[in-house]
Amino acid sequence: MTNRPSDKLLAWYDHNGRTLPWRMKKGSDCTSKPDPYRIWISEIMLQQTTVPVVTKYYEKFLDLWPTVEDLANAIHDEVMACWAGLGYYTRARNLIPCAKRIVMDHDGKFPSTSGELLDLPGIGTYTASAIQAIAFDLSVPVVDGNAERVYSRVTGLTTPLPRSKPEIKRIAEQMTPLGRSGDYAQAIMDLGSTVCKPKMPNCPHCPWNGFCQSHRLGLQNEIPYRQPKIPKPTRSGIMYVCLSENNHFMLERRPQSGLLGGTLGWPGFGWDKGSGGKFPELTGGLELPGEISHVFTHFKTSIAVRAGVVESSEFSSLDVAWVDQEGFDASKLPTLMRKVFTHAAQNFDFEKQEKSMKITRY
Repeated sequence: MTNRPSDKLLAWYDHNGRTLPWRMKKGSDCTSKPDPYRIWISEIMLQQTTVPVVTKYYEKFLDLWPTVEDLANAIHDEVMACWAGLGYYTRARNLIPCAKRIVMDHDGKFPSTSGELLDLPGIGTYTASAIQAIAFDLSVPVVDGNAERVYSRVTGLTTPLPRSKPEIKRIAEQMTPLGRSGDYAQAIMDLGSTVCKPKMPNCPHCPWNGFCQSHRLGLQNEIPYRQPKIPKPTRSGIMYVCLSENNHFMLERRPQSGLLGGTLGWPGFGWDKGSGGKFPELTGGLELPGEISHVFTHFKTSIAVRAGVVESSEFSSLDVAWVDQEGFDASKLPTLMRKVFTHAAQNFDFEKQEKSMKITRY
C-alpha cells in the first residue's frame, strides 16, 4: 500500500462502502465482473434522484426486465408506468430505444468505448463514463454531484460551481487510478454521500483529511462555493379529472417530447405552456377547493383542479386513454398527476355528482 490518495480512498471503501443492489462485492480480491446492463439502469435512475428512492424502483424494474433483451421487447406504456414517480421522464423514454440499439447493433452486449456509448439514445457523457469505469474498469473519471463536492474541498477550489466543472474534471482525471477505477468511482460517490456531506462533513472519519485543503483552512462548510440561484418562477394552470358515462377516466397521452413526455396524465392548460400537445381546451365541471403545488427543475406550479364527467364520443378523435375506474391505479402516473387525482378523489364524489357536473370541449 502506498500513500497515494486513491489507495487511501480504496482502502476506506473496502471497509465502509455502501452495499447497493447494483454493485458487486467490494474489494480488490473480487473476481466477479459487473453487469453493464445493471450499471446502466442504475445510473440512468440515479440521475437527479437519491439512492433510497432509486433502490425500490431498481429492484422492481430488474424483476420485470432482467436483461437488455427483455427491455428491448418491453411495452412503452408499461416501462413508463414502472418509472412513474421517478421524474425526468426523458430518461425512461430513451430506455427501450437504447436497449433495441444494443441488441441490434451490438449483439446484446454493451460497448465499452466512449464514442459507441455516446451514440446510444439517452446516454450522455456522465453515464458513458460511469459504464466505462464501473462495468469495464477503464481508467475514466466519473464526476457526479458528490464527486464535485469532494474534489472541490480536497483541492480547496474557490471557483464557484458550475463554473468550476472543467477544473474539477481535470482534477478527477489526475486522481483516477489505472486499477480498480470502478471501485474508485463508487468510493468517491460514497465518500461524498456518507462523510463529505453537503452540510457538516465528518472530517475526522475522512481518509483524505490529511491533505484536504478545505479541512486545513477550516473551509469545509463553505466549499464548494456556488453561484447564486435564480428564483424559480411559478406557473398557474388548471387540470381536469374526467370520468366518462361508462365509468372510465379520460387521460391525455402526452407527446413524446416536452414536459412529462410520453406519460399519461390529466388534460390541463397553462402550467406546461402548451407542451401537452393539441388537446382542446375544456370547460365545465366542479372547481375544487385549494390548489396543487409541485416543483419542477426550472419552475413551480400552482394548479386549480376541476372534476366531472365527459361523453366519450366527444373525444373519440383524440389520443386519449380510457382507464376503467375499478382498475385505475394512480401510482402509475407521474407525481404531479397523482397529486391531482388524490385532490380530486378527496373533494369530489364521482358516483353522486357525475350527471350534474359535465365537462365539455370548447
